[in-house]
Amino acid sequence: MISAMISNALKLSLDAARLALGSSIVAGCAGAGSGVEPSGLDRSEPTAVPERSVQAPEPAAVQEPQQEEKPTELPPVTMANTGDMDADILALVQEKVAAVTAKPGDVDAHVELGMTYEANTYWIQAELCYRNALALMPVTDDNEQARTQWLFRLAVVQYKNGDLLESIGNMQVVAGVFKNTAVVQARLGEMLFRTGRIDDSIAAWERAIASEEKSQQGPWPASRVGLAQVKLYQEDAEGALKLLDEALAIDPGFRAAHYQRGIALSDLGRDDEADLAFSLGVNAFVSYPPDPHQLRLNGLERGYNRQMMNIENLVAGGRAQEAVTALEEMRGKRPEDHRVLNLLAKVFSTSGQLDKALETYAESERVAPEDYVAKVESSYVLLNLQRFDEAQAKAQEAIRLAPGIGRNYYYLGLAQYFPSVAMLQQAQDPQQQQQAGQMKQQALASLQAAMGHGCTEPQLFQYISQIYAEMGRMNEMIRFGEEFAKQHTSNPSAHIFLGKVYFTVFSQSQSADDLAKAEQAVKRAQALGPQHPEVQQIGPQILAAIEQAKAALSDPQQGPQLPDKQ
Repeated sequence: MISAMISNALKLSLDAARLALGSSIVAGCAGAGSGVEPSGLDRSEPTAVPERSVQAPEPAAVQEPQQEEKPTELPPVTMANTGDMDADILALVQEKVAAVTAKPGDVDAHVELGMTYEANTYWIQAELCYRNALALMPVTDDNEQARTQWLFRLAVVQYKNGDLLESIGNMQVVAGVFKNTAVVQARLGEMLFRTGRIDDSIAAWERAIASEEKSQQGPWPASRVGLAQVKLYQEDAEGALKLLDEALAIDPGFRAAHYQRGIALSDLGRDDEADLAFSLGVNAFVSYPPDPHQLRLNGLERGYNRQMMNIENLVAGGRAQEAVTALEEMRGKRPEDHRVLNLLAKVFSTSGQLDKALETYAESERVAPEDYVAKVESSYVLLNLQRFDEAQAKAQEAIRLAPGIGRNYYYLGLAQYFPSVAMLQQAQDPQQQQQAGQMKQQALASLQAAMGHGCTEPQLFQYISQIYAEMGRMNEMIRFGEEFAKQHTSNPSAHIFLGKVYFTVFSQSQSADDLAKAEQAVKRAQALGPQHPEVQQIGPQILAAIEQAKAALSDPQQGPQLPDKQ
């Protein structure tokens, strides 16, 4: 497994030259929005909020879908792979496709087909339909609201597809028109937060909250939870707690609020209260204020999508065998369905059945050769098997098929980085060392590309920090080490890593301030997860080294030494 491979390849060494990694790769996850249909999209100005958040962030340079002069010049209406569909979905899609074919210039027909695809999670096909609808609508003042609501749906499915940069640009355009629609501002706030644009994210969340004062149906807890997560990122636990208490006053059972409240309480040292909040926030997921199209989307859902959602819930709940049984049953009925195959392979992978996972991903690639997901997931499995050349090849195939998806670059970077470490350890001459250094540079470039494409893999910043440490670039190491801890405030592993970062800095600076930061990070990890393996195994070693270092500062004849790892 990757965790064992890292432990073998990178021994714990808190000297000036290197850091160690001690945690396994954890795949990122995305949540889904929910809610009831509000009265409609409101263009009125939002209620006044603090000055810095009144102005919308400047929209990125985004090319809106170009209007075509003739409907016949639109991209063709194509069916998704019908092997993916159960009979109910197939019948509905065929009906909607027939309507578009009969009236190719009918905006409503394209929208209805797009919403059918979106409701049943065919994001790529939905994106094409929304683009066609926009292309058919003249860009006029009279059409602005109508165009913008379908630009909103386009941005949502682009985000689902992993195209964070274009989805943000389009959502900024929408937010500039629908200033008083909470779900628009909230989705923009989440997108901006995921790409590190913190000030802009705060402004969007504040506009979402302010807009609810004009709504007959608001307020909603989701907007306050969204802003609270940014406050936690900024280490403003008091500000976050206030927002989360407001959210729970609106909905006492809102799990995401309980979970984020646990983080805030932990930051404030109120550990007993934090434990209770975490227990109430189990299985929390990202949500948004009500989406104006949600009821219409719900009406277009069909059985297959709901079955898959139920199975995904089994997977998320750790009920792997039940998930495998359900997926094998679906596979018998739908042997050409690559979504079923991909999820089945993922369950095999997470349960340690790596050979079965590879076989199943290979079958998925056979039935859907243009689907990038099976390729990037195969890269992950091959990394666990230490088959680095094959892992690189799979990641590169995924990039070719989906060059806008940050996760593809992430796994390419890891497949380049791990062998560079092993090569450097075994290098016998300067030429081998130079080759290993070049591989490491390639890995860093790939990971930076992942960041630039909006990758949200939880350990991305950790690996970038690690590589900078090995290059001796301490400032960059600190920057990304801190970013890793800020992005994952409740993850003990992130704070253990930050402790290593600052101890490494101390070994060069001999600064008591750096030593104090190292100690603070480790103690934060202990407070968050006293039973976490890294907290139990690595934490005491770092703290012991810190105590030796403190003694050394007062007695220069002693030197900080980390006890040998048993």
